[in-house]
Amino acid sequence: MIIYINEGLMEQSSFKQRTILWKIMIEHFEENPFLGNGPSKGVEGIPDVADNNYIFILFKYGIIGLFLWLAMVGLVIRKITSLIGNVNNNYLLSYLLIYWIVLLLTSLTMESLESIRMTTIAFFLTGICMTNNTHNRKSRKLS
Repeated sequence: MIIYINEGLMEQSSFKQRTILWKIMIEHFEENPFLGNGPSKGVEGIPDVADNNYIFILFKYGIIGLFLWLAMVGLVIRKITSLIGNVNNNYLLSYLLIYWIVLLLTSLTMESLESIRMTTIAFFLTGICMTNNTHNRKSRKLS
């Protein structure tokens, strides 16, 4: 498909559909800004997908839900960055940090953190790294 400069992004049907859906979801979010529309409450005419994790969480769980979700992910990233300088195998932690950052960036255009495949890998590797580093610290203290 050839995209002409003067057509812009809004002429592309996929992008146009996404922005229309985002606008509708934000309008519904504004009706219940703190708690959102609820996890199982469907809104007629709105699919259960938004192609944007942040808007989807605002729509479903409101400001409180988005804050808690970002706090959880932020704590995971903070823990990973604090471990990077303290261990010998920095390559795995560096990879894991990059993986989390990519997940957060791709969340702007898809539900990357709602994907069971992608989050399973992220949380599994995060758990392994944190467990391994906890055991390493305990063994250093005993020495």
